[in-house]
Amino acid sequence: MSLFIFPATVTLIVIMMPLVDLIPNYHKWKPALFSFYLFSFSAVMASLSSPLVQVLNSLGKVKVTFSLMVLWTALTWLFVPYLVTKYGFNGVSLAFLIISFSSFLPVILVKKHTNFTFFQSIYKPAICTLIMALFIFFISSISKEVVHVIIGIFSGIIVYALLIYLWSKNEILPFLQLLLKRKPNT
Repeated sequence: MSLFIFPATVTLIVIMMPLVDLIPNYHKWKPALFSFYLFSFSAVMASLSSPLVQVLNSLGKVKVTFSLMVLWTALTWLFVPYLVTKYGFNGVSLAFLIISFSSFLPVILVKKHTNFTFFQSIYKPAICTLIMALFIFFISSISKEVVHVIIGIFSGIIVYALLIYLWSKNEILPFLQLLLKRKPNT
């Protein structure tokens, strides 16, 4: 998940402000950028915990996952109304950001039942995404033209793909080979 979610989300985070500045009709979205950034981080956190919740289900720990769902629902009911009244529409994204920090609970719970290393599976995509983000930011900040933003995005994708391939080729190649061998259903 981190292989695709990290670069996609970070690319959107890096280019959103330049796009809002460049496209006149998008200026009205400037006040919502704060919420966009918070929701983006929350989405990344949720994408990391969701597969682990499914692991708990597959291990027969349905009561544990039910408890997590109840917790997340209760936290939503607790934080969203309070933060909306305090911070307006930004309160919703702030509430989900706070709730997203509980996404590490499935990591702890899965570690009790299996032997896996959470950070081992995310650190390479995280580092490559950071390098990609710096590259996109640098290219897209050269000038205030849409073409530089577009070039930044595509060159960032190429930089990320090359870095991931060079650093993780032994981990990725078996999956690529399986993907290429699959025949489409007709």
